Amino acid sequence: MDVSKLNIGDSVHVRDLVLPKGVTVINDAELTVAHVAAPTVVEEPAASSTAEAGAPPA
Repeated sequence: MDVSKLNIGDSVHVRDLVLPKGVTVINDAELTVAHVAAPTVVEEPAASSTAEAGAPPA
């Protein structure tokens, strides 16, 4: 399934899947198989003042 057009908050459910001929879904059609979430940012801790001044680490 091409998910390139999905936006943050969009979901893909079993009912949205196009399956090959002869394949039968046994799951609930409302089951979410993918959800697009906003990226999160992990901030690195600030460097200590001695490291910023060029002093070797302790």
